[in-house]
Amino acid sequence: RLVGADIHPELTRRARRVAHRQWVREQVQVSEREQRVQVPHYPESVSIELTALCNLRCPHCSSHGMPHLHKHHNQMPEMPVPRLYRLAQESFPHIQVASIVGRGEPTLASDALWDCLTGQLREHDVRLSCVTNGTRVRQRIDASLMPWIHELTFSIDGATAKTFEAN
Repeated sequence: RLVGADIHPELTRRARRVAHRQWVREQVQVSEREQRVQVPHYPESVSIELTALCNLRCPHCSSHGMPHLHKHHNQMPEMPVPRLYRLAQESFPHIQVASIVGRGEPTLASDALWDCLTGQLREHDVRLSCVTNGTRVRQRIDASLMPWIHELTFSIDGATAKTFEAN
């Protein structure tokens, strides 16, 4: 607010983005407090399933733990790149966090889909929350993406060493 948009347009753009997201946050709080059924504002986060594909068959998994479910979900198409792009263009200017989670392992999304996601995160300064089995983290998340990581959750379940090793 102290620097004119003509002097430093990037700082102005960032300040407007922060102010808008703060407004969205305040509106979400009002909607929650008033228990609104319909809300007049964008959400402050979105959850996206990029793919239902998974490279593991963990016994505890409701989507891939049984052979017929694993086969069924691994035959499903991933989200089309243009659909993710449109979703990001509409929602990312308003949100703070995009969660990629669902029936599959999100890091198995195609390179084109992953590149679209990470490009949109960077363009709109949105943080990524990801639940992963960890098998492809090094192929997908490097130092250049770390500023956009909000949360990285590794799903490695097992109450005993034997169960853990089986998973």
